[in-house]
Amino acid sequence: MAVKNKAKTHFIPTSHLKLYNVVNTRGEDLGQVQNFIVDMVSARIAYVLVAFEGFLGLTDKWIPMPFEVLTWIPEKNRFETDIARKVLEKAPTISKSEWPDKFLDKLELAEHSAWLENIYIYYGRTPYWVEFDGERCGVEASGPVMMETVTTYVNTDIRDRGNIIGVQPAAATVKTHSVGDVKMKEMKTPAPKKMETHFIPTSRLKTYDVIDDTGEAVGQVERIIVDMHSGQIAYMLVGLKGHLNDRWVAVPPPAMTWQPARNDFKLDISRKTLLEAPTIPKADWPDKFLADLEKEDHAKWLEEVYNYYNYTPFWIVVETEA
Repeated sequence: MAVKNKAKTHFIPTSHLKLYNVVNTRGEDLGQVQNFIVDMVSARIAYVLVAFEGFLGLTDKWIPMPFEVLTWIPEKNRFETDIARKVLEKAPTISKSEWPDKFLDKLELAEHSAWLENIYIYYGRTPYWVEFDGERCGVEASGPVMMETVTTYVNTDIRDRGNIIGVQPAAATVKTHSVGDVKMKEMKTPAPKKMETHFIPTSRLKTYDVIDDTGEAVGQVERIIVDMHSGQIAYMLVGLKGHLNDRWVAVPPPAMTWQPARNDFKLDISRKTLLEAPTIPKADWPDKFLADLEKEDHAKWLEEVYNYYNYTPFWIVVETEA
């Protein structure tokens, strides 16, 4: 018998994202999220830029943090994390003065992914766009271990008193800080496989053409809605060219492929499927639409949208009972 386990969801249009406080589990105020950076290829929030000092983000530095180290607390409209303040004090930063022009230029460089890999590694997370193969390298310590800079890749178990407390891509050159002795065993591994990425700040998202298999534009993505718990793009609202001018079609990310070289989406479903898909009245934007997002029924409606396209909603895990 199949059982559906549903994760929490909280949907917000990217155009309505705000500045959100970040607090750790010790009750320390860590700063404020200033910007969200979306990976258009993977349809997810890759990382956020956090102003570390001051409630209003009055600092000359921003800290890039992987979205997955944050937990969304909808009742308080803020993020929480288990990261200690001292970890952020040593974290990689970018200069606020680079925003927006210099920062946007860097997003277009291939080196940006390599830079972001080290950000993920600093926080003990495996970059989602990098697939690691091969042997593991075990690290054992009698006290807490904090990893820093890496250059080549070997999967690493981080152990505290023999227990695995994290898995981290490590390297032949690893700087460690430990209360106790550290033993390191290294093994060779094949080069990691890297998926394509294309990063855009949510504040710089635009309308994007949707292209069918004939190369013709069938519409435009006009609104993007993210799930604050998972960081996933939940769905997009597409205005169709010459059809349903007063309505938007709801389209899940798997139904389209982002084309970075063209800055548009390629439709991976038939035009007929798109024309008959569930819609939302444009007249509902923004007030009624935003009010509906807060209702539990919205997740149920979106589940029906995914089912229409024969996709499994990302917030639902189907398990089979023995």
